[in-house]
Amino acid sequence: MCEAVRKYDDERQTIGRVEGRIEGKQEERLKTIRKAVKMKMPIGTIAELVWLPVEEVRKLIAELEQ
Repeated sequence: MCEAVRKYDDERQTIGRVEGRIEGKQEERLKTIRKAVKMKMPIGTIAELVWLPVEEVRKLIAELEQ
């Protein structure tokens, strides 16, 4: 396999791992938000728990409720 093809394949694998971590982190955030909403936690507290701005948490909660 030529060096350019090997480098391209390595870059694709790295990108895939990073994307997988991002998706996993987002899924964990959504699970935490769901659980916190069920516990009737204030949105500000939920935002602190998941390290997101309050407005973003509001949007995610609205999406979860659909």
